[in-house]
Amino acid sequence: MSNATHIEPFLIIGNWKMNGDRELLQRFSNDIEVTAPNGCKQIICPPSVLVTTACDAFADHSIDVGGQDCSQHLSGAFTGDLSPNMLVEAGARWVILGHSERRSSYSETSEEVAEKTAAAIKAGLTPIICIGESATDREASMHLEVIVDQLEASTPETLQAGEAAIAYEPVWAIGSGVSASEDQVREAHDVIAKWLIQRRVPLPVLYGGSVKATSAASLSAIQNVDGFLIGGASLDPESFNTIGANVAETLGSSSRSGQ
Repeated sequence: MSNATHIEPFLIIGNWKMNGDRELLQRFSNDIEVTAPNGCKQIICPPSVLVTTACDAFADHSIDVGGQDCSQHLSGAFTGDLSPNMLVEAGARWVILGHSERRSSYSETSEEVAEKTAAAIKAGLTPIICIGESATDREASMHLEVIVDQLEASTPETLQAGEAAIAYEPVWAIGSGVSASEDQVREAHDVIAKWLIQRRVPLPVLYGGSVKATSAASLSAIQNVDGFLIGGASLDPESFNTIGANVAETLGSSSRSGQ
């Protein structure tokens, strides 16, 4: 569909969700490669209480650290919330926003995601804005409409090129062990890329939805797939290493396809 250029580097982001501890961080530090695979950037997003520990664990690595959510408020009487400024002070450089689990379990709206995105950018973080359709949306053939509507409502009007990343995560594939088909991924990413081109805001578009070492090569070969947001497979350093190696091999072979 599109002649859009692949945005580099290819982002490989691990979302640990409510998992992990200092022992796992130490294992990652010992087992993960010090330098990122060719053409790739690796980011780990652990629970917020582990952000500073993660920064220390990866001090000699090329891995960045991110948070999994933040408030749209920079400070104030918001018990239990986490300010984007606090994430920056803890050492984070990225933050996941609008993940489907936040949208469904906490009734987070796209408008709130846009507010959080603006606050995160103001604090110096790079937001990873998550969008994606449910099984019901897809069965009703409304998936592309839902994707564009979420994209429109979740991104602030002031968003500039390079200030964020978009993560497409088909909700029905998350945690299922089954990735969307290559055609489904290609269709969604092409629509997102086209919207970004029309808006003149080039941003990397990531795929998230049960990405595994066995699917990394074929998914990364798809045009307009500029990275991965990885759940379960990011909790194992061997899998994380293998995903990076497979992506690097694909990027080096120039076998990306837009057909």
